[in-house]
Amino acid sequence: MKVILIAALCAILVPIGAFGQETHVRVSKGAVEIETPSGTQRIEAGQEGSADRKGDVRVKIDEPLARDIPMLTQWIVAEKMNGQDKIDSSSVQVQAIENVKERRVVALAEVPNRQEKASSTVEIGPTAWGKDTKVYDLEGRVLTYETKAVSSGRYKVTIDYKKPVEPKGVYSLMLVTSGVNAPEMLWHEGKLWTAQMSNMTPNCLNYWQLVLPPSAILVDTSLPPIATRTIDGQLVVTIRNYTGRHADSTVLVSFLWPGQDGGTLEDVPGRYRGLIDLRAAGFNTAASEALGGKVFADQGTPVEALLKLVSAAARKDTEAVTSVAYALASGQVSPEMLDKMWGPLQQFMSGFEMISTPDWPAEPNEGYVHPVYVRAKGNPALIRSDTLALVFHKGKWYYMGNMGNPRDTDVSVFKKQLQGPK
Repeated sequence: MKVILIAALCAILVPIGAFGQETHVRVSKGAVEIETPSGTQRIEAGQEGSADRKGDVRVKIDEPLARDIPMLTQWIVAEKMNGQDKIDSSSVQVQAIENVKERRVVALAEVPNRQEKASSTVEIGPTAWGKDTKVYDLEGRVLTYETKAVSSGRYKVTIDYKKPVEPKGVYSLMLVTSGVNAPEMLWHEGKLWTAQMSNMTPNCLNYWQLVLPPSAILVDTSLPPIATRTIDGQLVVTIRNYTGRHADSTVLVSFLWPGQDGGTLEDVPGRYRGLIDLRAAGFNTAASEALGGKVFADQGTPVEALLKLVSAAARKDTEAVTSVAYALASGQVSPEMLDKMWGPLQQFMSGFEMISTPDWPAEPNEGYVHPVYVRAKGNPALIRSDTLALVFHKGKWYYMGNMGNPRDTDVSVFKKQLQGPK
């Protein structure tokens, strides 16, 4: 076996086993070419190769974050064979929070060839694309690519797959990237940090692994984790998410980060210590009654107005919905549109539970918009999934809408929609 060092090489050759029966080559810079009886095998930066005494060389991706991806891929295959859910696509992603600005990502992506002919070129994106990104096929070969910026931090990427894939076939790619924008998926309220991961593809089976910072203290997850474990001093959380036909893809993980801001267990929010919002508890009880047909008609507080809308939607009461939904009451939306909206409206109004709401002013100013924080109904997690907005107008409260994501809570953005109800 002949080893040729290429370019600025940083390689380690380590004989292992009882009599040096196998040699490992790990390359962090440059490349290594190994002459074998069957030809030349090139091992590039980011790869690890091993050669036995016969000269056979095996190459794999030298990336610690990828250690569980083969196993998780097997889980996906087994679940597809089981046939319980309609799985049109799948993904495995491992994300490591390196600091408040950057994260490292390893992802297994399966991209179908939608062309009418075989092709060795695959395009992905728009997607986040960090510095020093490497792309491999599942045989460990490094793939070349070109990027084109389409917006801030988002790119379309064209990859040379090196071998053609037939129409409707699949390009299997492993992406390893560092320096990805962390604030895009990470935020904090006080000393409680939350990371958000999502893949908004219907009927997609996702496995997520989040590697928390070394000092992190796990507080909550929006879906039950399959497992948590510590690797090299960092907590790794593994979560399964099947998006279903509605593409319900958001996965949230909340944690304290002592190494970043000195947070301790004393900073765990009161709702995790039994200090529940009594108004929220009362609303949730009454909402169950409203969904059973009980009529609620008051609009004297934000909670009462929201309860009225839940009650009206459950009963398909056009007049009641029109009187409490601001877009309808103000004439921005015609009441006739309700005939097309009943299904989504009923699904939304029956699908959440209130977590909390701040105190509202005893005498609110005209146009004051108030937030109500909610989670998916039946979810034991206490992580906010959405924020609802209610507005005070001419002595009454009206429902305005929802932020549509767990991160944004500034309901003042709804003020631009204000105009007087008819």
